[in-house]
Amino acid sequence: MATHKGPPKAVIAVVVLLLLGGAGWFWWQSQQQAAASANTATGSVEANDYQVAAAIAGRITSVKVAEGDTVAAGDPLVKLDNKALKLQVTQAEQG
Repeated sequence: MATHKGPPKAVIAVVVLLLLGGAGWFWWQSQQQAAASANTATGSVEANDYQVAAAIAGRITSVKVAEGDTVAAGDPLVKLDNKALKLQVTQAEQG
């Protein structure tokens, strides 16, 4: 009867060590990528929010300023469609 002899214990130990080393390397790489993707910053953030309301209602036809532009009180920000307003004025003038 022939005896089946398995691989030597040294080969098994080397394979196990290679597998553990590979797993450890992949884990270490994932930790390095996680640390590299963390965003850190220093500084200050300033925000000013203002409520803006039109004197009359209407459809905006064009915007005169862009985000971040400096404006003063009374500067036009948008142009409104005035067709409905002109029609109301005409009707009021006709009585």
